Amino acid sequence: MANKKKSRPSRWKKLFKIKKKNRKSFVLTLLLILAILFFTGYGLFSRLTVINTKPPQTRQDNRDIAVLYFINNIGEDARSIAQDNDLYASVMIAQAILESNHGTSKLGSNPNYNLFGIKGDYQGNSATFQTWEDDGKGNTYKIDAAFRKYPSYKESLEDYADILSKNLYADARKSNTTSYRDATQALTGRYATDTSYNTKLNYLIKLYHLTDYDQPVSPYKPGLLYNVYRQAYTDVNTLEKDNNWAKNQLTN
Repeated sequence: MANKKKSRPSRWKKLFKIKKKNRKSFVLTLLLILAILFFTGYGLFSRLTVINTKPPQTRQDNRDIAVLYFINNIGEDARSIAQDNDLYASVMIAQAILESNHGTSKLGSNPNYNLFGIKGDYQGNSATFQTWEDDGKGNTYKIDAAFRKYPSYKESLEDYADILSKNLYADARKSNTTSYRDATQALTGRYATDTSYNTKLNYLIKLYHLTDYDQPVSPYKPGLLYNVYRQAYTDVNTLEKDNNWAKNQLTN
């Protein structure tokens, strides 16, 4: 009778035996690795969404709290309207800051909300202000002119976008430019006669990180909003807290 040849255990069985033998140690090691990966990923995500964990107490740079407060008030509307109209929200916000003195001019504040100095009437509503005119020969004189009056900043932004949809401003659209700088250059001499108009807009865009508003809503996580005070995406409660802080700074 032939001797039966003993079969060797397969590699998988050997591996299984080793794992079974050290199962407790293996499970603990695996859990430790998973915990490290989780907390590393969470820390990275937190860094992306909230760069500065404390609201600013003082301003050591050139940014103005009143301007930040104004940007926060119109920023998300500007983002949405610009996205729908092939425009740069950064340029729109910078123009609103410059033209209305960040919403503090008589024309740009309540009850007129005309952020861009647009003349005429809006749905039959207007406000009269004295303005300087040029007779074409270098002589200036004052006249009473009607300016559009809006129910809120949102309608002012929408009306501005409608004006920039005309062929005169085609070179300021996203699809016809490579950056916001091309758009501000196109507006110089057309929207405003000031030869340094683009330089002023570019300065504001860079100083207040307005290009963040040129992107679609929060690329990180639904439910987060761009927080202009921290230059980061935060939850709604954090943004409201920072906005209230800024409001208190302005009223004190």
